[in-house]
Amino acid sequence: MNRTTWHRTLFTPLPASTPPDQITSLLQDHPSLIRLSPLVTCCELRDSPSFASSSQERRTYDIQERIPFILGLGTTIAFTATFTNVPNGIETILHAPLRLVSKQKCRVLRTEEARRDASHVTDGEGTEVRDAEGNGVSTEWVFREDIESEVAWALKWYVDSTLVKTRREIASRMIEKVKQRN
Repeated sequence: MNRTTWHRTLFTPLPASTPPDQITSLLQDHPSLIRLSPLVTCCELRDSPSFASSSQERRTYDIQERIPFILGLGTTIAFTATFTNVPNGIETILHAPLRLVSKQKCRVLRTEEARRDASHVTDGEGTEVRDAEGNGVSTEWVFREDIESEVAWALKWYVDSTLVKTRREIASRMIEKVKQRN
């Protein structure tokens, strides 16, 4: 079956009342972050931490998600995801059924840095920072997600739309959780 790879860059503006270091802290609390997904039904640490470098902790999790189809029907899938803490965020790679591989770099950045660093973006959301309604916004900090996914060509539309919808929900829940802490 033919496979396809695509890139998606998502920007979520952080409200002024949301401390960027607390978003980074939540990103690096892997189980809490994983459980923010509306699809996750189970998450278990697969192994003890390893280190990509002296400051980059790496952990692998077994995750189960309930994937919706139409009319309330769905199925449960199981996959592994490896999280590596990096400055200002995390990097993940997940291996799911049907040979889906998705690599994600999630970082909290100043808006200008995120835009400057996104000058190469040709697919996905572009470099414009927008709120949930699609309106351009001005904010000092953003949560930026660079995603590269590979799957069978026939599944791309479904995987991409589910991924974007889920990632936006996770970002919204993450901001809400940090607001509740303050």
